[in-house]
Amino acid sequence: MFTARSWLWIVSCFGTMGLLACAPASQDRERVQARGSADRLTSTEWSSYLADRQYLHALVPVGQQVHLNYADPRQYNFVVARLKLVGKDANNSPHLFEVLETRRQQQIARGAALGALANTAPVAVIPVGPQEMHYIETADPGTGPGLRIATGTAGSTFPGGAPYTYVDLTISTITGLPIAPLGFAEEFDNADGVPGANVTASTSGDPTVSPIKRYVFDSYNLVDRGDGEIVDSLLRVENGSAVAQPQAALPVLSAPVVNAPGDTTGDNKIRICLDRALTNDCDVTLQGPAQPLNVPLKGSVSVTSSHVFDAATIQTVKDKLNLGQPANGGQVLLVLTNGGGGCAMIDRNTRVAQMAPFWNHVTLSPDLRTVSWDLSDANAAFFDDGCRQIQDAAKLTMRIPLPLLAIPSGEPFLTSITISNDPGALRDASVLPITLTNN
Repeated sequence: MFTARSWLWIVSCFGTMGLLACAPASQDRERVQARGSADRLTSTEWSSYLADRQYLHALVPVGQQVHLNYADPRQYNFVVARLKLVGKDANNSPHLFEVLETRRQQQIARGAALGALANTAPVAVIPVGPQEMHYIETADPGTGPGLRIATGTAGSTFPGGAPYTYVDLTISTITGLPIAPLGFAEEFDNADGVPGANVTASTSGDPTVSPIKRYVFDSYNLVDRGDGEIVDSLLRVENGSAVAQPQAALPVLSAPVVNAPGDTTGDNKIRICLDRALTNDCDVTLQGPAQPLNVPLKGSVSVTSSHVFDAATIQTVKDKLNLGQPANGGQVLLVLTNGGGGCAMIDRNTRVAQMAPFWNHVTLSPDLRTVSWDLSDANAAFFDDGCRQIQDAAKLTMRIPLPLLAIPSGEPFLTSITISNDPGALRDASVLPITLTNN
């Protein structure tokens, strides 16, 4: 049994203001970031939790945010065990469990089917303003330079903020063996801005504990909207080898190079200005009230091990995305860290979240050992107009999947890089703080 421990919290409960859970008594009650412990479950509970997690992984499409069906006992038991891992139960977090039970009874009354999720297909919605987001920001199986550890970060943001946000992340092999303890974060308040605007949880672990080299990064998110309703979701990402026990060594990537966005004014910030003339304090200036929110993205990353990037798979991803078909294209997000909510990069023609514009400007070096992207000038990344804020700090976060082939065996391996300006995220490269100013 995986028994890695983190801090053992003494919990006390908030029973007012509709807050869903309890904060550690020894911590500032505004924010908590910690790790769960398998020792909080009995051996029977732990075995059931692992089995229920595998059951859910079989239901949840990779990369798709889904809502859980608490009428299904295995999905409900999964959430109860997940919360118990971080020290929450019906005694110390009564409001949380009352709300979960209410949701369960509602779904039972609606006749929610066993073995099905509350939703099973994405709904294409043209974004209008900042959106609620639950995302996996980092899913690195240990391919970065330096120490070979698997790292993951999950995030949550809600437009206008929320009274309570919980988000967590685990890393396991495809067979269910945990290789990192559950990392979680919860936020009740935020002295620096709106609570629930930017909540992240991270974890890391040793991928060598198992010969299995395909990994699942999964995250559970629960938000109290403050109106008696909750928003919850589960999300998973897979990375690693396509074969059960690869013979080739794990690939190693260089630290990504970030050329844009960059600081051109020398103030250690990236100021993106919309309709702001006659000033010298902007790094990106977008003139005209109808000017869309464009952000230049330019950079590269190289493989330093005996691998090359898989040109055929990259082309397949491009082709599928251009046809509007599902493909593992990653994500580019702007999160409004002051006001809450965020915007994904969208296709400027359809105005639907789409990674095709990114991949259409990806190129490979002749030796297939460097991937570059150049979304600058007229090709800059396009975001929904709802993220044109009067004044707001923004988190830019990019998770870019990268398929590789071992040389000479040709064994495939999938990894990803993360570029972010959030110091709370485990990332491969940093971007300076970003402000959006719509004059």
